[in-house]
Amino acid sequence: QSFLAYWDKEIQLIPNQGTKGKHIVVKKKLEKYLLTIKKTDLSFLDLTPDFIKNVHYNFTTDPALTTNSVI
Repeated sequence: QSFLAYWDKEIQLIPNQGTKGKHIVVKKKLEKYLLTIKKTDLSFLDLTPDFIKNVHYNFTTDPALTTNSVI
């Protein structure tokens, strides 16, 4: 199953527009990161501890993501 498709469904269920907006921004950042590693989507099996560490490092070194983010 596609993780990004699952996340899209979950985002649609978020009633708070501010929270929903934060999720959308982080999802777009993840999609941008995936392009740098030559991927366009993720399966749940791709979510290994090493992958998550790499994404977290990438996000925490990105000045566009604030400390008030959903990551």
